[in-house]
Amino acid sequence: MAQALTARVTVAARRIEALLAVKIQDESFSSPAIQGVCYGDQFLIPSVPWICVEPSPKSRQWPPTPTDMTENTLEVGIYVYYMNSELGASGSRLFVDELAEDVEFFLNANHRRLQNAAGDDLVIYSYVYRVDPGYSRKTNGLFHASLLSWRGLTKTRLTDSA
Repeated sequence: MAQALTARVTVAARRIEALLAVKIQDESFSSPAIQGVCYGDQFLIPSVPWICVEPSPKSRQWPPTPTDMTENTLEVGIYVYYMNSELGASGSRLFVDELAEDVEFFLNANHRRLQNAAGDDLVIYSYVYRVDPGYSRKTNGLFHASLLSWRGLTKTRLTDSA
């Protein structure tokens, strides 16, 4: 496989968004099915379950090598939101936790070498390294939420713009 390694966290986040968007309305992945996936966290969650993919910090090794090669660490936050009054607090919490674990497994099992749509590697290696359960207040209410923290490693030249 070719490499199109990127130093852009936006490229990684958009690719994760596209991979998760394939799971919208897929009852075999989640029941109830994911209703939407968007780039960036939102003030209003249109329906549930909903996933937001948020670019996070990027860092480069210091100092660069004499050839201007650096290792880049890209981070992306993946927010999973859900609330269902019929299930109650316990049932909603369990659902969002299980969906977060399903998303974690999907990314870790299938996309450790995150690739673009053409099959070129965007990172050397990546995985979800942390899952934080909690709550999130949005314009339209309080939601059970889980934040998955994804990290990818790349190596690029400082002069590359990919």
